[in-house]
Amino acid sequence: MTTFGSSRALFAGGVKMFSNDFADTEVSGRRSCNRQFVESATHYIASDATHTQEDQYTINDQLVFDLELSKYNPSSGKYEHYSAIEDMQLEFTMLDPHIRTDLKPAKGTPGKYSLLFRAPDRHGVYKFVVNHNRKGFSSVEASLQVAIVPPRHD
Repeated sequence: MTTFGSSRALFAGGVKMFSNDFADTEVSGRRSCNRQFVESATHYIASDATHTQEDQYTINDQLVFDLELSKYNPSSGKYEHYSAIEDMQLEFTMLDPHIRTDLKPAKGTPGKYSLLFRAPDRHGVYKFVVNHNRKGFSSVEASLQVAIVPPRHD
């Protein structure tokens, strides 16, 4: 279930639903789809929360941040690329935002928002943060942690 605030919840009949015995159950001599269902459901619930990627960049590197958005079209029953947001912002933060700038749609690629900028000349652990909230729409929240390190002098 997805709430109005775009958070996700899963109601399960019990802990046994997630056990190996339940996942490997056979019905009429055929393997059931219990394992596939549980994997799909837990991936859906935890996909945003467990997605972590640690990249390392050097001071003054050129950084690229890309974000792809899609919108559900009930008439076709499919998700379609969505590029109509004109006021989305990206923050590159350590404790406070070091860079706060507009995140504009990429030309020629529907649904993709992109920004190229130079990494700050201060090393540390930074986060790319997008937090776009508008009344009547689902919120767009994205966060990615990266490290900015001094240049190596080998």
